[in-house]
Amino acid sequence: MKRFLFFIMLASLVSNPKALGFELNNLCYKLVLDGMEECVEVTSFKGTRFYNQVLEIPSVVTYENRAYKVVGISQKAFENAEFKKVIIPNTVKTIGAFAFAYCPKLKSIVIGSGVNQIDAGALYCEMDSVTCFAINPPIVDLDRNGRKIGRGWDRNKYQMNCVLQVPQNSEDRYKADPFWREYLMDYNPANREVDGCHFVVNGVAFNMIRVQGGTFTMGATSEQESEAYNDEKPAHQVTLSDYYIGQTEVTQELWVAVMGNNPSVHQGALSVWDKLNGVKGGETNGHVCAVEAVNWTDCQLFIKKLNSLTGENFRMPTEAEWEYAARGGRKSRGFKYSGSNEYKDVARTRNGSVTEVPPLDVASRVPNELGLYDMSGNVYEWCQDWYDADYYKVSPENDPKGPDSGTYRVVRSGSWDDRYDSPFNYDKPVSQYRVSFRRGFKPMADFSKYGYFGLRLALSDKPASSKSMTNTTRVTKGSKSTTTTTPAKKSNARKRR
Repeated sequence: MKRFLFFIMLASLVSNPKALGFELNNLCYKLVLDGMEECVEVTSFKGTRFYNQVLEIPSVVTYENRAYKVVGISQKAFENAEFKKVIIPNTVKTIGAFAFAYCPKLKSIVIGSGVNQIDAGALYCEMDSVTCFAINPPIVDLDRNGRKIGRGWDRNKYQMNCVLQVPQNSEDRYKADPFWREYLMDYNPANREVDGCHFVVNGVAFNMIRVQGGTFTMGATSEQESEAYNDEKPAHQVTLSDYYIGQTEVTQELWVAVMGNNPSVHQGALSVWDKLNGVKGGETNGHVCAVEAVNWTDCQLFIKKLNSLTGENFRMPTEAEWEYAARGGRKSRGFKYSGSNEYKDVARTRNGSVTEVPPLDVASRVPNELGLYDMSGNVYEWCQDWYDADYYKVSPENDPKGPDSGTYRVVRSGSWDDRYDSPFNYDKPVSQYRVSFRRGFKPMADFSKYGYFGLRLALSDKPASSKSMTNTTRVTKGSKSTTTTTPAKKSNARKRR
């Protein structure tokens, strides 16, 4: 029956050559059969609009009033392309041979949960991070010489420090697969499971990482003590419930997708900005940057609109939630900074130079134990709480939410500018990257001249969009939203990005 349907479709395509393929938004597609469903594969990219940018392959495309599901990426589709990051949707099942080979600027790739086959050399390029959402590791074909890509002299193409992130409770499966174990997982202690969920709003993707609740010591603990300020004392026990927190700070792309403007002082390249404003052509610098120059009130307006678009209840993290996540939650290894005892490993900073200028790229340093980026450095992150220098003396033990009122709101993380003469730094600039560092600023102050203040989202357990977090993607366009969920196979697996 399948073969019969295939020949019918083939005859139709031959009689109508234009139906063999089409181009939309600089991506070229060809028609294929997926079972009995007519779908498409991505065959190539044309144009320079996304030069050195983030490429997010759509899950569904509409051509001549008909919707087609994107189920594959053809052989050599993006060979030598100059994208910085690629996001592959859950609908894609196969990635063709050398699809992303020799891409000189590709540093990060996100592989959707539906991918089950990766042909020889498809990922043959140097990358800093690979995130794969498939519960079972995709099959990786042998290369033409009968060797798995990466063996011997090829091994450096999968950099020794490439971070691999896989779904919760799937790490053993990936380690059991010779390719994923030998060429990605064994080399980097930062490789870890990631548990959470994935959202797309007006074409912009972001991830929320699940943080299992627990009890921890908040404030000036032993590794912080020598540099701790008085407002970090006394160290005290806090118990938190489960929650979700943004894997990165809110990006300029996401802010534009929600608000339609970019308030940042240091603006990176924004493909979504082009989309919303009808800009065509031109090359951009390709940075996926944290939004900054926003005050606490600006952030509340952003969150309110984001919630209206998604139907979720996003919020800022409480100060306690922020610090627990920065410390690595239940996986904490007791680092001074978020993910390391060396701030340069995890913090994007100016490093004392008066000439080095951002961009404030997110996820450009090593993640912490939970797979969270930039919780030390990059931009200050607003928290929900009012700030009180003496609050730790009276803070409740369970799920503290800060003082009932105040003049200032809490900021955490420290900013990229670590010079002594920075307007917001104190006597120990590098100290601001410690996980217990805290300060307060006026929530309605004008920070438009300073590219220092941003935010990170939080979400209470569980998201409204799904009862099961296994392979869940929330997709939102304008005020309409849909949720696609791939049911968990019979295992104890839970899932994220």
